[in-house]
Amino acid sequence: MKNVFARVLLASYPRDFRESHGEELAAFWVAQGKERRYRGPLGGVRFAINVGTDAVVAGLKMRWQESRKEEGLMKSMWTDLLYARRALMGAPLFSSLAVLTLALGIGATTAVFAVVDGVVLRPLPYPEPDQLVVVLPATDPERTDKVSWPDFRDWREQATGFEGLAAYAEAEEAFEWKGGAEVLPGARVTRDFFDVMGVPLSLGRTFSEPEDLAGGPDAVILSYAFWTARFDGDPDVIGRTVPIDGGSVPVVGVAAEGFSAPFDDTRYWIPVQEDQLLADVGLPTGTRTLSFLSVVGRLEVEAGIVPTGMALRALARRIDESVGKSEGQLSDVTLVPLGEWMVGDVTQTLFFLLAAAGLVLVVAAANVAGLAISRAAVRQRELAVRAALGAGRGRLLRQLMTESAVLSVAAGFLGLLLAWGGQSVLMDLAPAGLPRAAGVDMGTSTLAFAMVATLGSGLLFGLLPSLQASRGDPSRDLSGARGSSGSRRALRPQQLLVSFQFAISVVLLTGAILLTSSFSRLLRVDRGFDTESIVLATVAPSSERYASPEEVQALYAQILDEVRALPGVSSASTTYSPPLFGNGFRTTILAEGEVDDDTNEIWAGTVIIGGDYLATNGIQLLRGRGFDASDRLGEPLVVIVNQTLANRLWPGEDPLGKRFEFAGGLRGSADSFDRAFFPDEFMTVVGVAEDIRRESLELAPEAEYYRPHAQITWRFQYLMVRTAGDPTQLTERLREAIWGVDPTIPVRDVRTLDAQVRESVSAQRFRVLLLTTFAGLTCLLAMVGLYAVMALAVNRRMRETGIRIALGASRGDVMRGVMTRGLRLVSIGVLVGLGVAWAGTELLASLLSSMLFEVEATDPLTYALVVLVPAGVGLVACYLPARRASRVDPVVSLQQE
Repeated sequence: MKNVFARVLLASYPRDFRESHGEELAAFWVAQGKERRYRGPLGGVRFAINVGTDAVVAGLKMRWQESRKEEGLMKSMWTDLLYARRALMGAPLFSSLAVLTLALGIGATTAVFAVVDGVVLRPLPYPEPDQLVVVLPATDPERTDKVSWPDFRDWREQATGFEGLAAYAEAEEAFEWKGGAEVLPGARVTRDFFDVMGVPLSLGRTFSEPEDLAGGPDAVILSYAFWTARFDGDPDVIGRTVPIDGGSVPVVGVAAEGFSAPFDDTRYWIPVQEDQLLADVGLPTGTRTLSFLSVVGRLEVEAGIVPTGMALRALARRIDESVGKSEGQLSDVTLVPLGEWMVGDVTQTLFFLLAAAGLVLVVAAANVAGLAISRAAVRQRELAVRAALGAGRGRLLRQLMTESAVLSVAAGFLGLLLAWGGQSVLMDLAPAGLPRAAGVDMGTSTLAFAMVATLGSGLLFGLLPSLQASRGDPSRDLSGARGSSGSRRALRPQQLLVSFQFAISVVLLTGAILLTSSFSRLLRVDRGFDTESIVLATVAPSSERYASPEEVQALYAQILDEVRALPGVSSASTTYSPPLFGNGFRTTILAEGEVDDDTNEIWAGTVIIGGDYLATNGIQLLRGRGFDASDRLGEPLVVIVNQTLANRLWPGEDPLGKRFEFAGGLRGSADSFDRAFFPDEFMTVVGVAEDIRRESLELAPEAEYYRPHAQITWRFQYLMVRTAGDPTQLTERLREAIWGVDPTIPVRDVRTLDAQVRESVSAQRFRVLLLTTFAGLTCLLAMVGLYAVMALAVNRRMRETGIRIALGASRGDVMRGVMTRGLRLVSIGVLVGLGVAWAGTELLASLLSSMLFEVEATDPLTYALVVLVPAGVGLVACYLPARRASRVDPVVSLQQE
C-alpha cells in the first residue's frame, strides 16, 4: 500500500526530477514507512500526514521554482529581442546594408531552387512515378531512336518485369471549325497508354482493342484543358464527333485535369492502330526497319530497373537474331527513368546554376560578417561596460547572436519577396521548351529551403563576429588604449573575409567568362545560311481537300505566286525542314555499286525543298545545278547532296551524276510517312550544296540530301519568304495571302528566322546571363566588403597617418600605401581563387563539357581576364578610403586623439 502511495506522491514533482530521482525517492519513502512509529493503521495515517505533506510541499516548491526559471528565461529572451531592435535601429546604415546584402543572396538562391524543385526534384504527377521508365532502343546517334511496330508488339507480349508497356508517336491533325481550321499538337498512343501512366480519365473510357487494331474505327480522347476551352466542359461531349482532317471522329473520353503526357501540350490522343500508317501510303506492314514509335513502361513493384533492362535487351537481341538481323543491327535497349528522361541535360545546368547562386549567398554572408565585425569594433566600449556590470561572455554572445538572428529573419522575409519576383523573371528568361515548366512555383519545398538558407546564413555571418566581440577585454576597452599593431590584428578577420569573397568571385568569374566566350563563338559560327529578313510559316492543307499530288502542287504554286506578288518580297520557297528546326526524317541510303550491308549503309537526313529554297536562305550551291521545272512528277528522281554526304559516299570523287538508293531504314515521326519517301529507283545527284547547321548551332552538320517538292509532294510545308524590308511587317500580309487562296488552310508559327536563331540559343543565353549576374553580384559584394575594411583601417590609423604626414610623408605616399594594402587583400583572394579554379579544372571541365562550344576549361585568355576584373574592382573599392587618408590634417587628427 505504501508503495502505491509513494508513486502517487511523485506526481507532485517535476517530470525531469521524477525521471532522474523518482525511483530513489520512492524507495526512501517506503523505507521510512517501515519505521516503528508508522506501523499499524494509526501509523499509516501518521505516515500519510507527515511524509505526504512534506513531499507534496517540496514537489510544488520545485515546480514553482522551475516555472519561475522558465518565466525568467522567456523574459530574458524578450529583453534580448527588444535590445537587439534598439541596437539595430540605432545603426540604420549597417542594418539596411546587412539586410539588403543578405536578402540578395537568399533571394537569388531561393529563386533558382524554385526552378530546380519544379523541374527536377518534384515527383512526376503520376502514381508511383519511380516505376515509369522510357525504353531507348539504341545509343548510337546514327541508328534509330524509335521502335518499329513489330518490335514493340513482341516486347509487349514477351518482356518480363513490366506491369505494362505502351507506345506513342507525335500527331499533328487539322481540326476544322466553323471559324476556320487549326493544326493542333496531339499524340498517337496504344490502348494501354493511360493504364501504364496510371492516370484514369475524367470522363468516358480509354481506347478499346478494336480501335487499336489496324483498320479499326476512329476515336479520340480530349485533354481536360482542350475540353473546357473548346467544349465549355460539357459532359455530354462523349459520343459526339469532332472534325479532324476532313473526317468526323467520335469522342470517347476526356483525360484527367492537368494530364498532358507524353508531350508538354498534348491536346488530344488518337489510337496508333498498329502500323496502319504504313498501309495507308502503300508501304509494307510488319517491317522492322521502319521505326516511328517511342516506348514507355511501368515496372513491377519488385522489379529493378537494371535487371529488367538487361532482360529486355537480351529479349530484343534474340528477336533480332530470329528475324535475321546482322550484328550491327541488333537492338541495344536501355531503360531510363521517365523523370530523368524528361528533364535530360537541364538537370546539370540547373544544379550548376544553383551551386553558383549558393556561392552568392556565401559571399553575402561573409560580407555581412565583415560588416558585423567592423560594427563590433565600434561597440567595444558598450560591450565592455556591460561586461564590467556583470554580463558574462555567454550572455554577451547570446545578445549578439540575437541581433544576428533578427537581421537574418528580416533578410529572409525580404529575400522571399525577391525570390518570388526573381522566379517569375527566371521563367521569362528560361529557354523555350523547358520541361515541366508549369510546375515551377513558390511551393512548400521552396519555402522550407528559404527558411534553411535564412537560418544557415544567419549562423554563418553571426557566429564569428559574436565570438570575437564577446572575447573583449573590459579593462583595455574602457581605458581607450589603441595602437597601430592592435588595430592591424583586430582587422585580420575582416581581411580574411574580404580575400575569401574575392576568391569565390574568381571561381564564379572563371565559369562566367568561359560561358560568355563559348556563347560568343557560338553566335559567330558559320551557319551556312542567312537569317536576315526571312519570315516563315507552317502551311497544312487538308488531306481530304487536297488528296492527289497534282492538287497539292497546284495549291503551293498558287500560294507562292500570291506571296511573291506581295510588296517587298524578293523570293519565296517551301521546305519540310527549315534551318535550325531539326530534321525529323532520316533514312539509310546506299551508293550505287556498293554491297548492301551494315557497313556501307549511311544514315542521312531527307529535306524537301521548293525550287528557290537555296537562294531564299542564302545557301551556297558549290557544284552542279539547282532544281528546275523539269524536275517534276514522273521524271527521273534527282537530289542535291550536302558536302558532308558527298564526302562520305564518294570521298575524293566528283559526286555529280552519281546515284544512290533507299536502303530500307527509317527514323521519323508517324506523320512523316509518304510512299514517295521510299523510292524504288535510284536518285541522281545534280548538285552539291554547302553544309548548314540544321539541328542547332552547336552540332556539326550531318549528312543530308535535298529532294524537290515537285517530286515528293508532301502536304505539310514551311513557307519561307525573304523580304527587302522589315520582316515583322510581313507576317499579317503573309497570312492574308495564304487565306486568299484557301481560307480553310491552317497557318501557324509565323515567325522570323532571326527569332528562330534566338530561340535555338536560348538555353545558352540563359546560362550565360545567370552566371554572369551571379559573378557580378559577388564582385559587387566583395567590393563593398573591401571598401568597408579599408575605410575602417583608415579611421583606426588616423593618428598614425597624421604623424606620418607631419613628419614629411607626401599625400601620394599615403594614398599608395592604402591602395597597396587593399590590393594585397585582392591579390590573395585572386591567387586562392585561381588555384581553386585551376585545381578543379577536371571538375570544371566535366560540369561545363556540355555547355562549352569551342572553348577549353583551361583557356589562358579566360584566366587573364579573371585577374583583370577583380583588380579593377579592388582599385575602385580602395580609391575613396585612400583619398580620405591622403587628405588627413595632422593637427586635427592629433587634437582628436
